[in-house]
Amino acid sequence: MNLTLTEPERITLQQLSLNHPHRDIRTKGYGLLLLARKFTPQQIADEIGCSWMVTYDWFHAWEQSGIVGLLGGHQGGRYPAMSPEMITTAVEVATAESLSLARIAQHVEEIHGPLPCSLSTLAKTQKKQGMTYKRARYSLKKRDSKAFAEKSVLLDKLKNEVPPEHYRLVYFDEAGFAASPPIQYGWGPRGQPHVVEPQNHCRRSVLDALDYSDNTLFYNTKLGSVTRDDVINFLEKIARQGNDRLTILVLDNAPIHRGIDDETRKRWFFEHNMCLLYLPAYSPELNLIEMVWKKAKYHWRRFINWSKETLESELDKLLGAYGDRFAVNFS
Repeated sequence: MNLTLTEPERITLQQLSLNHPHRDIRTKGYGLLLLARKFTPQQIADEIGCSWMVTYDWFHAWEQSGIVGLLGGHQGGRYPAMSPEMITTAVEVATAESLSLARIAQHVEEIHGPLPCSLSTLAKTQKKQGMTYKRARYSLKKRDSKAFAEKSVLLDKLKNEVPPEHYRLVYFDEAGFAASPPIQYGWGPRGQPHVVEPQNHCRRSVLDALDYSDNTLFYNTKLGSVTRDDVINFLEKIARQGNDRLTILVLDNAPIHRGIDDETRKRWFFEHNMCLLYLPAYSPELNLIEMVWKKAKYHWRRFINWSKETLESELDKLLGAYGDRFAVNFS
């Protein structure tokens, strides 16, 4: 690129690079001044801290439209602190392995030198590249991908295409609640985190059914572990609530679920029009009741201890508020 400036053009770009209110416009003016001084695009990139490719855009904008070409397209903000090569490396190492920001930065610095930004800026850059910070998990090698896809398509059709007056779609599972709340994030005074005394010896098991058709919750609490008989007795109540509509009960492959005998399942179908739809192994994403458990434990429950005497009533207050104070929007 060969850029020759007249004296008025040089003065105009100089004033632009010094006085324009937007940093990216000032940078364009300064970059063109360097280009007129026979700097190469790479030298300009090193001087300014931008990609060398944008200098070609500035040059063509100036050649085609003059000062107007430089003023257009302002989007606010500043140029990325990290070079495209650094960003690519950061994404590659985060894709290959579960790493903290500090470890990702270490990998980037080993290849490209010191990181030109803070870890918080690195986090924002990763998010812009479609990366998220989430908990790793064990591999789901035992999951049948074909069966998972088939069940997912079937459930989507039931939720979206079949009129709810013709059937009930019910999701079922169990969960445990302790007197102590799960550890969670929350705002508080600096240096004074909220604390509670752990009381994990006091627990209740909950059998819960979510009727997707009208987004209602039906539950039973129990002291101790849930048995196969507990499951059968609870599902018997669900079956009797069907009002002759077809009830499709979605549940996972837990042994106490698979242990329901054939005679009971046949009786539910012929007497109450209820059939069981078992999910593939390792498919919690398909059971919507899991979302209710997560919300109840980590979002709706207050971060306080329940005593042995109040645990039952507090649990009823929490789950009984579903539909009034709390609810999950599945749409």
